[in-house]
Amino acid sequence: MEIGEDVVAISYAHDSDEFNEKVVSFVSLLREKHGYNVVMDEYLKQEKTAVDFNEMMVSLIPNANKVIVLLTPKYKEKADSFQGGVGFEYRIILDEIEKYPQKYIFATFMSIDDETINKIKPAGLGNREILDISDIEQWDQLFSKLSDDPIIDFPDVAKTKTRPRKKMFVMTSIKRKRICSKMHGFCFVKTNKF
Repeated sequence: MEIGEDVVAISYAHDSDEFNEKVVSFVSLLREKHGYNVVMDEYLKQEKTAVDFNEMMVSLIPNANKVIVLLTPKYKEKADSFQGGVGFEYRIILDEIEKYPQKYIFATFMSIDDETINKIKPAGLGNREILDISDIEQWDQLFSKLSDDPIIDFPDVAKTKTRPRKKMFVMTSIKRKRICSKMHGFCFVKTNKF
């Protein structure tokens, strides 16, 4: 398979059969229903009989337009210890993430709270956003990131800036009986200029 500009790669840790089937279903849904050219190792393994997984990841992750990283406790464990294919991919991710900030999308099938984040987020990711794709409301965020198409259309910046209203201070003389500075014999009167 040629890895073109529109390819979205999936990085994940092989876990239970149930989890692996969920990943395959997720990839199939993004391909079939939503029109994204999403590929994963299981997809690529079907194209060759003797796949070199490191070679596959070296060509897939760096050459993909986007990479969805599916975070789980097992992914964190393997990424933090740089074990196996996940560790290999995670090295590539850490090398690229600052250079290509729009490329990587971190997501999980788990409901997100502080405890979950601590269980699934590998060291080195900092405070990066993690999408909870078990929540259908977060799918618009996923599609926005995949397509580089913002959800909120902010207007262009106006050509001229609004400037503050000017204030002028005029010094006037006063009689010593008024409430002002008796010692200096004057006070300030403020006027507004628009």
